[in-house]
Amino acid sequence: MTGKILSVGPDWSLDRLMEFLTDNNISGAPVVMDNGTPIGVVSLSDIARSGSVAENTTNTANTASGAKFMT
Repeated sequence: MTGKILSVGPDWSLDRLMEFLTDNNISGAPVVMDNGTPIGVVSLSDIARSGSVAENTTNTANTASGAKFMT
């Protein structure tokens, strides 16, 4: 039996991505368009590797879209 697949949108903010991943106790999720077309995957590692969390001094990282971080 397959469970529900948790996915994120390409326009999700960094804050929303981080909250979604941690609230669901998952390390990554597929990035899916509104029509259900998968366009990539985003993970906590992608976000950390980008350095955006550490660079959040002007709050611009928190408004970056999920598409920026996906692989």
